[in-house]
Amino acid sequence: SCASFFSVHLKTATPVVIQGHLAAEGWGALEYFSDLSSLRAEHGTRLVPINLGTPLVGYGGVVHCPLQSFLDEFILPSNATHGRIPPPDRAADEEAHCAVGYMS
Repeated sequence: SCASFFSVHLKTATPVVIQGHLAAEGWGALEYFSDLSSLRAEHGTRLVPINLGTPLVGYGGVVHCPLQSFLDEFILPSNATHGRIPPPDRAADEEAHCAVGYMS
C-alpha cells in the first residue's frame, strides 16, 4: 500500500528498487529501448551534446557528436561491464574501465 511504502521507505530514507512496475503497466519505452538498434536507426545521425567525464573527477567539457557515436563510445561499453565483478587486479569503479559521458 502507499501508506506502508511511505512509512518503510520514504519516511526512513531507506533505498528501494522497484521492479516490474513499468512492464506491468505496458510502458512501451521498455521494449523500444531494450535494443538500441531502433534508436540508432531512427536518430543515429542526430548531433547531441555530450558532457565528457564527471563533474568532480576528470571533467572534459562538452562535445557534440552523432548519437550513434555516443552509443558506441559510451553506452555499449558501459552496458558490457554492468553487473560484472572486475578481476582482482582491476578497480571496481566502472569509470576506470569505460569512458564517461552524459547527454546534456
